[in-house]
Amino acid sequence: MRADGTIDINAALRSMLEALLNAVMDERASGLGVARNGYRERRLGTCVGTVTLRIPKLREGSYFPDDIVQRWSRTDTALASAICDMWVSGVSTALVTAVACDLSATWRVVGVERVDAESYRSWRDFLLSLRRRGLSGVRLVVSDAHEGLVRAVREVLAGASWQRCVAHLERNVMERCRRKGDGAGAVAALKAAFAESDPALVRAGYRRACELLAERDPSGAGLLEDAEADALCYLDFPREHRVWIRTNNVQEWMNGEIKRRTRVVQVFPSPESLVRLVGAVCCDQNDAWLAATNFMDPRTLAEGYEREPLPAEPGGEERVLRLVREAFDRKTRAA
Repeated sequence: MRADGTIDINAALRSMLEALLNAVMDERASGLGVARNGYRERRLGTCVGTVTLRIPKLREGSYFPDDIVQRWSRTDTALASAICDMWVSGVSTALVTAVACDLSATWRVVGVERVDAESYRSWRDFLLSLRRRGLSGVRLVVSDAHEGLVRAVREVLAGASWQRCVAHLERNVMERCRRKGDGAGAVAALKAAFAESDPALVRAGYRRACELLAERDPSGAGLLEDAEADALCYLDFPREHRVWIRTNNVQEWMNGEIKRRTRVVQVFPSPESLVRLVGAVCCDQNDAWLAATNFMDPRTLAEGYEREPLPAEPGGEERVLRLVREAFDRKTRAA
């Protein structure tokens, strides 16, 4: 209240925005299942004034709300307006989906669920619901490197391999590198490595990309080195599958379709109405996938299928190392 008894709308919005953002960060940090170690404060300028963010500190690892505020940014007016709109409408939802390939080589949407935050607990409950509904025999899960999701996958789907989406990894490297040219060079080098069919050549090219980036940006190179085993997991599967399983592009495309349909409505009267609309979209897409030609030979999905290995290419490693170096240099020079 102002001195004259009137309501300070900006102050009220600022207080609600600050409380909401801090509550969201608390929930997400708790979902990681790691002991807490206090907070670090950060001031953020918004269109309704300056708010104080209390970012949770973890005893192991780190948490930073990249999706709430861009790192090192001091103002985000669009964010403040969006959060205020959500507060007024009374609905703030995230929606998770899962797309799978069955033994007939057909894509299917196997799960849709509304969650309040993309936390470990939310992902764990979602995966457990898929198991209760009959999901079994999962050999591989492809996703980005969301800590809560990866932890839930390894706990609930024990025995399944996990592939870190290489498209997301490339974006992560771009974001980690201090100079745009270094990130672009690293991504070009990775693409040159991933273009190879022989697993040995892919691995050699990947390691060369790490070495080249290490000379210019050790932090970005460290991310690549840490991700190597998970990013190259797809090489352990038949080569007919590899182009499909090294990214989660199918899932991303499905999410894009969902966003395109929900954007028309914008504000839903209830969470249930959102799930009903998205469920209808998923049913339509399932029908389209069932009517389409199989995207790969179902025989390659049979238990024990193993294709003859590719013959070693004389001088293949030298060729790949050269291509990776040329791709890296070309992009860094262009920047």
